[in-house]
Amino acid sequence: MSDIRNATDKVLSELADGDHAHWKHLDASVAFGKVRKNHGIEITISSGPITATEVQQTSKGTPVGGTLDLHGQRLFSALPNATGSIAEMMLPLTILLCEQAGEQYCAHFTLGAKKLSRNRLVSTLQHLVANGDPPFVFELRKNGKRSSRASRPELVGFLPTTASLILCGLQSSESSTQQSIRFNGDLPDIRKSRFRAVSAWLRWWLLPCVFLALSWMLWLFPQEILTRTPLLWNDTNDSALVDILPPHPTNMSSAFKLGGLREQLIFVMQGRNETDAAAVLAAAGHLAGRAVSHSQLMNMLEEIERVEGHQSIVTRVTGTFTFVNIMWFLAILGIIVSIGPSIYHILRPIREVIIRVAKRVYHNVIMPTVLRLHSWGAFEVVAYGVCFACICQGIRMKNLDAGKFVALTGALGVLPGFAYSTTLHGRRIGTDKLTHMVGVWLCCAWIPTALLFQSDLFGYLCVMAGYVALGFGVWAHPLCLVIGFDSSDSLQRCVPISALLSTALVFLRVSNTLDPVYLLPFTSAGTVMGNIVLLLGLLILSTWSYFRREKSGKFWFFNTLMILLLGGTQFAGLVLGLHGMANVATTFTALYILDKYAEWHLYHCKGNAWILLLLVSVSVWQGSLCLHNNPAFVASLFNAYK
Repeated sequence: MSDIRNATDKVLSELADGDHAHWKHLDASVAFGKVRKNHGIEITISSGPITATEVQQTSKGTPVGGTLDLHGQRLFSALPNATGSIAEMMLPLTILLCEQAGEQYCAHFTLGAKKLSRNRLVSTLQHLVANGDPPFVFELRKNGKRSSRASRPELVGFLPTTASLILCGLQSSESSTQQSIRFNGDLPDIRKSRFRAVSAWLRWWLLPCVFLALSWMLWLFPQEILTRTPLLWNDTNDSALVDILPPHPTNMSSAFKLGGLREQLIFVMQGRNETDAAAVLAAAGHLAGRAVSHSQLMNMLEEIERVEGHQSIVTRVTGTFTFVNIMWFLAILGIIVSIGPSIYHILRPIREVIIRVAKRVYHNVIMPTVLRLHSWGAFEVVAYGVCFACICQGIRMKNLDAGKFVALTGALGVLPGFAYSTTLHGRRIGTDKLTHMVGVWLCCAWIPTALLFQSDLFGYLCVMAGYVALGFGVWAHPLCLVIGFDSSDSLQRCVPISALLSTALVFLRVSNTLDPVYLLPFTSAGTVMGNIVLLLGLLILSTWSYFRREKSGKFWFFNTLMILLLGGTQFAGLVLGLHGMANVATTFTALYILDKYAEWHLYHCKGNAWILLLLVSVSVWQGSLCLHNNPAFVASLFNAYK
């Protein structure tokens, strides 16, 4: 018995990883939760034998925050329906301990008080017992004194147990008796080997990396990949929107060139030279993006005037399709968000019908097959395959505008696909780190698609995914949107990178040292987002509140840098004709001045907050009036460098 205890103590000391457990020997009893009827499991932990009196007293103890972790090499693989990965990612759990002061440690908490049903709890424990009843260990920590590792709360102790012991404890609690759930047998080594940890991470990211590699291969070798990718449907549409609408120029340079071609056509037709006339019409068709007849080129001026007066069919049809594209984009988002829950709810009545019609076939054939395909990753392969096929289908389509949105469906579809991979194979990792990793992966996976379609929309997705990886984002709360950085480190990381991005894009655009094909999809997104993130970050760094909070000692440095950048971006925008850049700088100049006045009014002059509110409200009122009188200023903010 002493040998078993020594072996157990050795395993637990290795789990502590250098921390000292406050209590070496913890015991516990369990009961069904009482917060909500037939939901949750109550756990009472003590450093000594458990009695009914202690259970009643502990429930009225002092509330203390804490965490509960689980360790067990075979525990998570034994959970039903391959849910072990997602269960492991949710650990450690944040709990509220009710501690009772006395000679021995006593604490009480409830898991799943409102959402863990009694049937689900019992069935999960029975499934663990049927799969070998693997031992596992509870690790209990509480807030307060920090351990030797500054990031960890105080280690209370470890409690080894099994699913069968918990089941027996739940059954005995119904007869008002307390039974210990501590496992006193030989505790195996429950730590994971490095090889298994590395292989688990590789399996998690296997298909996302395959999708990433295929995306780049599609850009490098489009014909080879497209011929080997199955068609989702036959594209029988031979006409695009530009073929249906009357020919018209899309920009001022095209209008000028078409006017010159119209004069050439008049001159050529006077000599009745049909060959030269055909060449002029072919050049006009190249500019218009479709075949142009003699009468259409001669009547081009009237069509342009109707477009400018918003009376042309071109304006109305393109406006209709703009609205359709917006609805299409929202539909894609709706599909991405709702496809998982919808499949679950659709299959519920079907599953019940199948059970009633062919119960034996369902239990012996259908469900085992579905669960095996689920656990083996077959559905995961299908999910990524369909997403990649959507991108290939979009490239094949003759209507590039529609093809772009078909490809967008596949590009965004990898998000629920990755969520499914995480459910199957996810490892324990912090939410911030996972967000950064997913941002890098999405940015790298979407870049080839942006280059293939030469699309600003995909360019914005790439740049925004990159900034998510750096720690910049948007968080939604009731009646509130928060735009900023998830930490001080992310703030100081985003600012220099944004400065480099904006500078590099301006230099490449002005010097023409890079093929526009590689630059065009990301120019608008990179310059707009780069300048906004850069100036927003410096606006935060230069505030007196940030200086007092972080005690950085660089208050005057950041303010000087902010002033220089505001002046530099104004100068570059006005001199180089980059009006969007200049307007972004103007906006942040107004915000900077307003912020400095607020600091001077509140912190240095100890002014009245009501007067500050009045002055700010008057400034906002005047600014709103100016924006309505100058809508072109607002429009240029979203079309920087274009």
